[in-house]
Amino acid sequence: MDNLDVICIGAAIVDIPLQPVSKNIFDVDSYPLERIAMTTGGDAINEATIISRLGHRTALMSRIGKDAAGQFILDHCRKENIDIQSLKQDV
Repeated sequence: MDNLDVICIGAAIVDIPLQPVSKNIFDVDSYPLERIAMTTGGDAINEATIISRLGHRTALMSRIGKDAAGQFILDHCRKENIDIQSLKQDV
């Protein structure tokens, strides 16, 4: 932790945006989708990603699940060079 510039503390979640979404989506029982994606979201992971891309040594302190979403967050952090030593995984 001594060699870090910034520690971001807070939410690290996975967003699953669906596209397209029309105005009547809540008026029908089913709705065809063209695209489903997974992206990281949450204040801490978003800021950690931006700060790391700017060249600063960045860590993320958050809690994630020990599931597919948690693995997605870990993979994102490794790809973005975000230190994950303070990231805790719930069982």
